[in-house]
Amino acid sequence: GSAFWLADKDSKKMDAIEVLNARCVFKRSNTMANVYADTYHVPKVGGSDAHFGAEIGNAGTLVPEGEGLADAIRKSHTMTFGKCSLPLFHVLTTALLMERRVVKPKYNKK
Repeated sequence: GSAFWLADKDSKKMDAIEVLNARCVFKRSNTMANVYADTYHVPKVGGSDAHFGAEIGNAGTLVPEGEGLADAIRKSHTMTFGKCSLPLFHVLTTALLMERRVVKPKYNKK
């Protein structure tokens, strides 16, 4: 789903919303998720959504020392950090998907 189409009633069903996804192609998706979280007081989380090792840790969620993740989310004590992955990783992902769908099936026929 997209944060662009969420309403007030939807916020009551959420534990948190990912406002920083490092693999987001369009930064406005992260921005709109952040605006939604602020508007409807939904706790914020972030994640790297890594597809390659070099992307691990590009983004994430910080919680206060000694507080568990679930409790921090319930109390809105979370903070996101990070940056978006390089566009190169999206190109690599597309290339790998094409290889799996086009090249490999051709050689796997019996």
